Formats: sequence, structure tokens, C-alpha cells
Amino acid sequence: MLSIKDTLLHYKRPEVQKEILLSARNREIGVMFNKGFGKRPDTLTFPGDILTFVKNGATSFHFSEEIWQDPLHIRTDMTKKETLELRRGWDLVLDVDFEVWEITKIITDLLIKALKRHNIQSVTCKFSGNKGFHIGVPFESFPDKVNIKGKLVDTKELFPAGVQRIAKYLMDYIDNKYNHFELSRMIIKNKFFKEYLIKKNKTLSEVSEEICGNKKCNSYGKKIPQKHHKKENEFICENCRLNIKKENIKMMQCPKCKILMKKIKTQSNQNTCPSCKQTNFINKIDLKIDTILISSRHLFRGNFSMHEKSGLISIPMNPDKVLEFRKIYAEPKNIIFEKYKFLSRKNIPKGEAERLIVQSFDYDPDVQIIKERELTYEDIKNAVPEDLFPPCIKEGFKGLKDGRKRHLFTIINFLTSVGWSYPQIEDYLVRWNKNNEIPLREVLLKGQVRYHKAQKKKTLPPNCDNKMYYMDVGLCKPDSLCKNIKNPVSYTRIRAKNINANKKKTRKKKTSKDSKEEKVKDALPNVVKEEIEKIEKINS
Repeated sequence: MLSIKDTLLHYKRPEVQKEILLSARNREIGVMFNKGFGKRPDTLTFPGDILTFVKNGATSFHFSEEIWQDPLHIRTDMTKKETLELRRGWDLVLDVDFEVWEITKIITDLLIKALKRHNIQSVTCKFSGNKGFHIGVPFESFPDKVNIKGKLVDTKELFPAGVQRIAKYLMDYIDNKYNHFELSRMIIKNKFFKEYLIKKNKTLSEVSEEICGNKKCNSYGKKIPQKHHKKENEFICENCRLNIKKENIKMMQCPKCKILMKKIKTQSNQNTCPSCKQTNFINKIDLKIDTILISSRHLFRGNFSMHEKSGLISIPMNPDKVLEFRKIYAEPKNIIFEKYKFLSRKNIPKGEAERLIVQSFDYDPDVQIIKERELTYEDIKNAVPEDLFPPCIKEGFKGLKDGRKRHLFTIINFLTSVGWSYPQIEDYLVRWNKNNEIPLREVLLKGQVRYHKAQKKKTLPPNCDNKMYYMDVGLCKPDSLCKNIKNPVSYTRIRAKNINANKKKTRKKKTSKDSKEEKVKDALPNVVKEEIEKIEKINS
């Protein structure tokens, strides 16, 4: 926890105030206190505003990626049309935060070079203040309108989809089949990465995905579907010499001779590429560029703001010298106010980033790291009760230490796919957020629900084999049914279907039995019927 003495010592410097105010222009400001974010929306206009906040316990200032006409007119219940009228534009901000510091620098350097290969000269960069970097391209670099698949669209409307698309495109651009996934290979060989796996007690398969490494295969570079581990035994009949292979069977009788066959070989089956049937795999590493949960009013740490955990300063730097950066440069006593600015708006060639945004939207969805999934089954119309939820969703409801934003993305897509209404989802999220060790901001929860509602389509949560969303945050605790499903929604759908089927069976049994009794009664004489009714009244 930062003390007021430390924060005042830093924020009272005129140079710091000048840089913060320059970056805060036309942006919504989120002020972080030791207990959490202050009220939003807010703005910074004068140097005295900064000092007033700091004296009241403020530790850092966070800026919106979106640029607004008047940030103070922002409301949480704004419609999409009202948001577009108020929004002037948005800046591209990529947050690179890999688990290993030395590799974070390499990825950041490659992304900057990739942007410059797309003829973008206004690329800027700053240290995030703790473990990563922010790469920024100002909105002025993009054209006013973009031709997206034959349709002319205002660029200011392409948020957050534009940032998400560009990030996915760039991730594959620096590590793809055309460079034979050299970055993933380099990361795996890196001694710091190996030390990280040992320290965290993780295997390579837990932090990467297997893709086909056969260059001659049509599926080269595509993910290999994971199969369950099975043992295959080979048997031979000593009488007729019949040879049979069977999975998970210890003993076998010869179908011809009816005698016990001899087991001659046992081997574990391996995953194979569905196209080439080979086991020549490459482990592709997730580059950890956090853009999946970017939504309207998303914030990033402001220039020269302190970081609560590290005590370091988020300082702009030379984008061409990322590999030379040392964290000691970001200590409050060592910061230098150089000529480099983050998201500088001076002398920007208008439309220089047009090629980047057009190519990112034309990007082949088959090779995206995160695919957009459509529902492939009948919609569940009625809200499924919580006791039918899969183990990963139930485990996540208990609260998380890490991966809260990722799980928020999973929850919303899951609940909408199992018939929950948006008011029910908001209530569930509030209850879940109270269980988290560090609760997320309420405005983030509502913003994510509102964004999902505006999309007007249902999207499945990530599949069960997506380690980033389940295994990495300790949610994958499968039961017997989990082994047979690919998506959490499938689990709930199967359980609901089984319960409904059982109810129908019991109803049929009851109705058939009742109808027989009624038929027997109808066949009786009236005198007998009257006697039966008298006996029933006495018994009741």
C-alpha cells in the first residue's frame, strides 16, 4: 500500500502534473484509491485537481481509451446511439503482460516492429508500472471511415471490436505458419521461461496449445483437438493367430476359438492431426495480450501514474529500445522527462493505419487464437437452475484470486446460453463478485452485460480445452460427465435433458395407470360405483 507521503512527493512535481493533464484531455478519468476506484465519470482540468485527489488518498490515475466530447456527460445507461454521439474516437492501446519479464520485452518489441511494417510511424510505448508495457497508436492515425468487407463504416464505431481484431491479427502476424512459429519456439527454449515453469510447477502443455507441425499438411498451424488418454492393448490367438487391438481392455477371448488370447503389446495412444494423422506437433504459446474483455469505458494506467503493487512509475519510453529497458528507470527518484510521449498527437499522418485495420477485419477467422462461436444447438429458452451448472462454473462462483475478468467473460456468455435473462445475470454477477478476494468494479460488471446485450446474439463461452479460462485459474475440476463434453453449456444441456426425460417417463407411467383404473370403474354397475365412493369417503 502506498503512503500519502510517497504519492504527494511524486505528484506534486510540476512536470508530472503537466504530463498527466496533457494526456487526460477529453478522456474519462478513473481515480484509484487504496480501497478501490472513486466515482465515475470524472475529469482532470487543473494541477490543483491532481493534488486534491492525492491528499484524499488517490494513488494512481487511469484514462479511458475512448476520446469523448464531454466525459462528464457519460452515463452507465447510455444507449449505443447516445454513446456514438458522445464518442469522438478511440486510441489503440495494447497491454502486453507475459508471465516472464524478459519475454514480455521481446513480444512488445516484435509488436512495435509489426506495426511499423504496416507503415505506422506514430507508434508509442510506455512501461505499465509493474510487469508489462502499453503500446499505443493515436486515433488520428486511422481514417475517418473504413471499408469493412464492402461496407463503409465510421471508424469511431469500431470500438471495442477494432482493438480486439487488431490484437488477434498482430498476435498471429508475429507468430504464424509463415515464420514457422519461431516466437513460440524461442520462448520454449528461453531459460527464464523454463525457470518460470519449474517455479510455478506447470507443464508446457498447460501454457500452450498443440498445433500441427507438418508443413505439407492442409491443417498445418491449426489446433489439434485433444483426446482423452487411452491405453491400447494388442492381443493374439495362439491357436488361429488372429490379431486384435482393443482400447482399455486387459483380457480378451478369441471370437473364433473361444479361448483366452495372449496380450503381446500395450501402447498409449497419442493425439494425431485429423488431416495427416501425424504426431509432429508444435507448442504455440499464448502471448497474453489482454483485449478480450475490452469494452466501452475501458481504462489504462495513465502516464506518470504510480503502480500500487510495485511503487514504480508508468513512464513513456523510446519504442525502439524496449529490449534495453530496466525497471530501475521507473523508480520515482530516477524518472526523466524525455522527448518521448505516449499517444502523442503531433504531426500524425492521417490514415496511416488504414491498412492495419482493414487487414485485421479481413483476417481469416480459422487461424484466430480466439474464434467467434455461433450456437450450434437449439436455444435453451427457460433459465436452467444453478444446481445443473458444470463444476467449473460452480467453482468459479466461490470467488477467484486471479482471472476475474476472464471468468466474467465466461459467466455472461454461459448464462445467456442457458436461458438466463439479463436482470438475472446482473443479480448473479453481484453475488459472485462478493465472493472474489478483490471484487471487480460494479461499473465493469454492468458495462460487460450492457455490451453483450447490445450485440443481440448469443455466443458460447470458451470451450473446455481453453486452458486460459479454466485450468490457468484453477477451475477445471471435471466429473464423469465432463469427459464427454466440449463446452460448459453442453454439460448443462445434457443434464437438463436427462431430468426432463425422467419427468416425462414418470408422467407416462402415472397417466397410463390412472387411465386403466378409470376404465375399470366405468365398466362397473352404478350400484357398485356408489358403494366404492362411500368406502373411499370413509377412508379419507
